[in-house]
Amino acid sequence: MFHGLHKVAATTALLLGWVPAVHAASFYLADDAVTIDNDIEAAWDDYKVVTDQEDDPDRVRYCWNPATSAWDEVTSETDCTNLLYDPLGQIDLIDGWFGVNETNMLVAFTTSTPMFSLKNMATDEVISLFDEAVFTSGATSLPEAFDHKMVFAFDMDPAEGNQTSFDYYMVANIQYDITSQINAADGFLQIYQENGDTDGFQADEDTLMADIDTSDSEVDEDMATAPSNTMEIRQNIETFYETTGITSGEEVKFRLETHSTDGDTTQAVRVAFTDSNEVTEDAVLVGSGATKFDGRRGQRFPRGVVTAFAQDDQAQLAEFEAYHKKVGVQVAVGDVDGDDELEIVTLPFKKVQKPELKVFDLAGNLEVSAVIPKESGVSRLGRYTVGVGNVDGETGDEIVLANFAGERVLLDVLQVSDDAYTRLAHYDETVANYSNGAWVDVADVVQEDDGDSDDGEEIITGSMFSAAVVDLWEYIDGGLNNIVQYDELNVGRKSGVHIAAAADQVAIVKHGGNSKVELHDWVADKGNLDPTDDQPFTVGLIGDIAYDGTNIAVSSFTKKKVTVYDTAGDKQYTIATDSKGGFVEFITL
Repeated sequence: MFHGLHKVAATTALLLGWVPAVHAASFYLADDAVTIDNDIEAAWDDYKVVTDQEDDPDRVRYCWNPATSAWDEVTSETDCTNLLYDPLGQIDLIDGWFGVNETNMLVAFTTSTPMFSLKNMATDEVISLFDEAVFTSGATSLPEAFDHKMVFAFDMDPAEGNQTSFDYYMVANIQYDITSQINAADGFLQIYQENGDTDGFQADEDTLMADIDTSDSEVDEDMATAPSNTMEIRQNIETFYETTGITSGEEVKFRLETHSTDGDTTQAVRVAFTDSNEVTEDAVLVGSGATKFDGRRGQRFPRGVVTAFAQDDQAQLAEFEAYHKKVGVQVAVGDVDGDDELEIVTLPFKKVQKPELKVFDLAGNLEVSAVIPKESGVSRLGRYTVGVGNVDGETGDEIVLANFAGERVLLDVLQVSDDAYTRLAHYDETVANYSNGAWVDVADVVQEDDGDSDDGEEIITGSMFSAAVVDLWEYIDGGLNNIVQYDELNVGRKSGVHIAAAADQVAIVKHGGNSKVELHDWVADKGNLDPTDDQPFTVGLIGDIAYDGTNIAVSSFTKKKVTVYDTAGDKQYTIATDSKGGFVEFITL
């Protein structure tokens, strides 16, 4: 579900200024802070999740040499034929989880190599450090002392961009060698308060506030069984509250580090959360269209449900209900409040007296809901189409509405302000070849050096159920100017066209019994659109189209499905949906 889901993704290694560094990775945390509370009721997937797929293939490993009874340093598994020890792989975090319930703070992580493990290269089997085979081989010690600290850092003033300065640290000490197993010289869990001259956790500078005994914390790792890549740590939440002064319902921002020490020298093997709105899943967003299309008996609409499907395996990722009434739902995506995070904009598909325009965050939480504002002296329409993009070139995207019916083109450009909508521009004129409304999208089709006279993106309209034309519009000085009308589509019947745009290109669906998709570029010398070298391809009757510059998604007008093609017209995959004619957008969750 969108509710409670905060998934974020990894990017390139980030050392954050710490040295010396022998291995590092980086996690990204969404710009929203985490609220520490007692209300989360779900499994791990509903907690804060981070993912890092970095796995350094050239990191130093050790191979047991029975001839010399010593550990040899190697840089690849293929260089070892006996027991392989991978200390850095055991603290290279791949996934991390964080959440709280009524009694515990929950921290979990997976590593690229299982904790407390060796790999028997002769059998290709991962075994415990304490397996009998280790002792019979003669390996009675590790090649280096292993002192692992998992540091969870809490920022009580969660300012965007903070990467180094935090207020409290919860530290899990994971120290072991073959003979003594876990070394309990330090308390297993400790809580520190930032109190040093150096930003970030420094045990010798920061103030130790509490050693947490085993009755208040535990780790889920059974060393008697086969090693696992996943470890869970549970900390009594009341102890944490009492020690730090953080209270239930308080917002904090957090980061996770891993430290490895060699004797008294700290090696910089650290993973950190930092600020970004990057996320992990490429998805297709589908808004419910109509359960029935029948020219004689009209249309039947389902409730307005928005669903996200993974592009890689078409699994359903998330779903939320935008409209409880049976009005269907159109969807568009953009940063409409200027916070550098995407929002989902929804609008009823069915004609209603007072259409409610809504904005949701990616978790499906409602941010803005208001009836479309009326233009002075103009009657509000009951049905619109919707697009989102940066029309004025300033911070944040605008919501663009077009008339779903009528012998003219009506365009409203709206901005989100103080949980309401204000009108940036309005256009309502008769335009040649438009007799039944317009489809609308927003993209940077005309580049500045190709005749663009403003800094914003263009509004693209396609004629609906009429002559086949596409128009480009620009925002200038509070008004909308028609750049050009493209009418060279050679469609005999007046079925109109459906459009979707990405940077530099417009995907146009020429409606008919066998609708065709064509890609068109802006050509500066022509001052208009022109077909690309990609061959048109047939998609049948469609309900909606989305284009991200690489893939084209179309919903079927007659079947409950969405099909995704590449630009050559080769089908990539099909998504089964709950309604016909759904509205589609590409999105990253």
